[in-house]
Amino acid sequence: MYKAVKKSRFSTLIIGWGEELQHTVIDRFEITHSNRRHETDGSLTRIKPGAFKEDWDLITEHILGLQYNIEGMKAKMPIYLTACDSGGEDGVTDNAYSYYSRLKKEGLHRRFILVKGKGGIAINADLIKETFLDNTKRKNRKAKVFGDIPLQLLNSNKLKDIVFNSLQRDKPGPNFCLFPDWLPVSFFDELTYEVRGIDGKWTQTG
Repeated sequence: MYKAVKKSRFSTLIIGWGEELQHTVIDRFEITHSNRRHETDGSLTRIKPGAFKEDWDLITEHILGLQYNIEGMKAKMPIYLTACDSGGEDGVTDNAYSYYSRLKKEGLHRRFILVKGKGGIAINADLIKETFLDNTKRKNRKAKVFGDIPLQLLNSNKLKDIVFNSLQRDKPGPNFCLFPDWLPVSFFDELTYEVRGIDGKWTQTG
C-alpha cells in the first residue's frame, strides 16, 4: 500500500550561469498538482511521484521546455541541464529510473541527470562520480536498477563547502552568486539551515 505524503512536490530552482562560474537564481517554483487527475470535486489532484509514474512527465512539461527572456535580446535562454534527486519516499527511486528511460527513448536524456548525495563520502573523494548500478540479482533491493541508467553520486559535504565559499563573495567575480530581491526570507532560511562541523561534515541545526 502506498502511503500518501500530503506535501509531495517537485521543488524547482532555476540557476543561470555566466563567466567564471558567476551565477544567479532565475526562478523558483513548485510542481504540486497533476492536470491529468482530478478529485471528486473537480479540483486537481496532488502529485504522488512514488505512486504515479506519469507524474514525472510533469518535469518534461514544466521544466525541460522552459525558455527565459534575455534583456535586450530577441534570443531566449533555454534549460540546458536538469538535475533531479533520485531518492525520496517509497516508490520514488523506481519511478525516477523509469522516467529517465522514457526520456532516453525520446532523445531527451542528455538534458537530464539523476543525482544522489553521499554525505558519508570522504572529504578527499571525487566531487562527482558517475555510476551504473545493477542490483537486479539482489533480493533486498529497494529499486530495480538494470545497469543502463547513469546515477551521479555527489560528495555532499565537499559541494556544500564550495557553495559556502562562493557565498563569502560580496562583489562580482569568480563563483559570485547574485540573489534577486524577489526571493522570500524562507529561501535564505533553507540555505543557512546546516552548519559545518570540525569533522568537515554539514548537519542540520534542528
